[in-house]
Amino acid sequence: MRYIEEINSGDIFIWKNKRYVLSSDYKPFKNGKTRHMSVSIDNGTCKWFASDELVEIAELFYRDKEGNILLVKEFKDDSTKDKNIL
Repeated sequence: MRYIEEINSGDIFIWKNKRYVLSSDYKPFKNGKTRHMSVSIDNGTCKWFASDELVEIAELFYRDKEGNILLVKEFKDDSTKDKNIL
């Protein structure tokens, strides 16, 4: 379980058995907290979550034309970034 403020835009999470994608939109809220907008994968509705809301991170897969199972959000390795600068 992680707080909404700890995950990144585009991450998929589960809250009360419903799946959401975290948007990059956020707005100030009471007591120095923020609210973060998410979009339901199930029905497309938007919901604002408090920054201290606990959620479970999930992964979403799809099948391409060749039948391969792929992760929707790929994670790239930036550890080699800028090492081969000429």
